[in-house]
Formats: sequence, structure tokens, C-alpha cells
Amino acid sequence: MFNPNIKKYSMFLAVSILFSIFAFSLIYAVVDEPQWNDYCLDQPAPRYTEPTKEGVPAKCSDEYAYPSEEEIRACNAKDGQMQRKTDVKGCPAEYYCETCQKSYNDAIAEYNLWVFMMACALAVIAISFGITTPFFSGEFAEIIAPGFIIGGLFTLFFGTAQYFSDMGKLLRPIVMFFELCLVIYLIYRAVRKANKAKR
Repeated sequence: MFNPNIKKYSMFLAVSILFSIFAFSLIYAVVDEPQWNDYCLDQPAPRYTEPTKEGVPAKCSDEYAYPSEEEIRACNAKDGQMQRKTDVKGCPAEYYCETCQKSYNDAIAEYNLWVFMMACALAVIAISFGITTPFFSGEFAEIIAPGFIIGGLFTLFFGTAQYFSDMGKLLRPIVMFFELCLVIYLIYRAVRKANKAKR
């Protein structure tokens, strides 16, 4: 005989997954992800590699075989990377400081912040809806309420994961502490509700 609990668990799991997909579909539709070519036009997508003498033809002079230490320090101060331009013979002609990588990284960090904040907002809405179920009651509410709560937690965790690497060192433990407190509260609430139902 089919276990009714399996059916119930499957339904609120489906609600949680679909809400998470909906949440991030909405976020990605509203917030545009920065594209590499918008910041580093005609540059290869992988990170730049610092120029070396390797690959320089033997016929080339050593005059521009490597940037000076002053140029490197000045470029590092701008969070840039030294790149070289070659002449018609393929020899290094000059070096310049390329800072498009930093601009792109800053844009990605801002994008991830917006994704995180919108994910938090949608997660709060979903969890609040799951706790209160203002429009539903009875068995239907018992099925969809856990789905929205779990879906809200999924959305919150995925949004946190996307922004985690860009968070400050002090912000990370603060965010994780609040999320841990939220999970503990929801577990406590679920256990208390189950105990009341047994009485």
C-alpha cells in the first residue's frame, strides 16, 4: 500500500524545488550579469598571465624583454596586470597596464551582491508565507507550508554561496550566524508543532 507520507513529502519537496527555480529565474531576469567583452573587448576570457621572456624570438633585443620593476609596481598598485604589445617582427615593443580585469571583477562582485540581496528578500517572503500560510488552511496548508519554508532556505543558501567569495572577512561569519539561527528556529518550531499534534 502506498505510504501517504511519501506522497506528502514528494509534494512539498516539489514545491521547494520549483520555488527555488522560480526565485533565481526571476533574479537573473531582473539583474544582468556583466559580460567579459563589455570590460575587456577583444581580450581572451581567461585571466591574463604576467609577461615573461619565454616566447620572445631570439632575434629580439632585450631592451623590452620584460617590464621594469617600477612599471610592475605601478600597475600592481592599480590592481592591473602588465601586458605587452609587439611590433611587426613579433618582438615586444612596449608594455602597458591592463586594468579591465579589475573592472570586470568589481562588476561581478556587485552583481553577486544584488543576487544575494534579492535571494534573501525572496527567501524571507517564502519562509514567512510558509510559517503563516495566510491564504490556506488544513491539509493543503500542511503540504505547501514546508515546501515554501524549504524553498526559501534553498534560495537563501544558494544566494549566499554565490556571494560568499566576495563577502568581507567579518561579514561572512555574521551572515552564517544569522542563517544558522534561522535554521535552528525553524527546527525548534517544527518540533514544537509536532509535539503539540501528538497531544
